[in-house]
Amino acid sequence: MRDSLLRHQDIKANDTLITIIFKMYLSLESVTKIAAWVNSQGYRIPSHKGERKYRVTDIRDILNEPQEAVSQELRYIVQKIFKANKHGSKIKEWDDKWRQ
Repeated sequence: MRDSLLRHQDIKANDTLITIIFKMYLSLESVTKIAAWVNSQGYRIPSHKGERKYRVTDIRDILNEPQEAVSQELRYIVQKIFKANKHGSKIKEWDDKWRQ
């Protein structure tokens, strides 16, 4: 598992915002901190009035929805961590499939 996390942690120049959000969640495990960072970098989301800043719920939705821009392994790992954190789990249980 540790190797999988390390493999996906580094943000590359050509990463999409969606990929960056997933990678940031690996280290921060906080949608609040990610939303703050995304907004500080000037990213905006379309709204009915034009554009607006990202909200915590926007980041949460991105992490919960299937994303084609992210590898299956990265999506799986982040969603497992997100669900464990959401339920207040202190000990994260991982599928044997991703252990290394």
